[in-house]
Order: sequence, then C-alpha cells, then structure tokens
Amino acid sequence: SLGEDTQAVLFDCLTIYMANLFYGKNAPDPAKVDFLGRCEYVYGEIDKLLAAARACGKIVVFVTNEVGSGIVPDNQMAREYRDLAGWVNQRVAEAADHVYCACRAGCGYEKIGL
Repeated sequence: SLGEDTQAVLFDCLTIYMANLFYGKNAPDPAKVDFLGRCEYVYGEIDKLLAAARACGKIVVFVTNEVGSGIVPDNQMAREYRDLAGWVNQRVAEAADHVYCACRAGCGYEKIGL
C-alpha cells in the first residue's frame, strides 16, 4: 500500500510487464488459445492496472518501450510481441492525462492530441 507521503508512483517497465503477462506461467496456453484470445487476457490485466492507477490518487508514471518504428520482425513470436506492445501502449496512452516521448538522447516532447 502507498503511504500518505507518497506523491508519485513510477511503473517501469510496461513492456516487460506485458511480456510477463503474455508469456508467463499464468498466461493462457498458446496451444489452446489463439493470439487474439491471449491478447484479451493481457488487455484485462492492463485494464486492472489502469483502474488501480486511477484509484490510488497519486501521480502514476508508466515507462514503456517503443517497438513499432523499426522493421517488421521476420518471425511470428516477435511480430506478436511488437503488435501487442503497440496496442498496450496505445491503451495506456488513451487513459493517460499526459503522454511524453523521450528519445535516446534524453530530449523529450509532449504528445499532443491524444
């Protein structure tokens, strides 16, 4: 639980959390559930995370990785990971009050119009 003195929560890293949900021991079995069904499981868990972030009454900062600006991966597993990470990032960005993009040099800019 968060103490009264806590002003902000840093959640680092959303893409690792998503990968743990998608590939972890509690994930739906890929032999029994198709890709979109497994995505629905991840979305449900992300929605719970977002609800908890809203309910805590603190500033919550999510750190994630941008994975969609490179080449399309040549294998199915990497493509699924990249697609799901992009969808999860969009879902979290849509729920956010502010979205910032920080480039490798550390310079950032606020994304407008979300």
